[in-house]
Amino acid sequence: LGSQGQAKWHLWALASSTAVVYRVAQGRGAQAARELLKGYSGLLMTDGYAVYDALAAASHGRFGVAHCWAHARRKFLECGAPEA
Repeated sequence: LGSQGQAKWHLWALASSTAVVYRVAQGRGAQAARELLKGYSGLLMTDGYAVYDALAAASHGRFGVAHCWAHARRKFLECGAPEA
């Protein structure tokens, strides 16, 4: 439960050039992602959440992960690269 006894949930969004799908799940963990991506093949544009990398590795090439630029930039800053 979240603050003040309210249930915590997560909104997942999937988008393509022709549609957007929203799904509400009770968590953001590997199981929720696995269920959401069941049967998916292609490329995922994601944040830096490690669960996506683990699921892509276990997908046997069915899908790959491309992280967004904001999260890629953050990794450079974490390793000490100077900001532009």
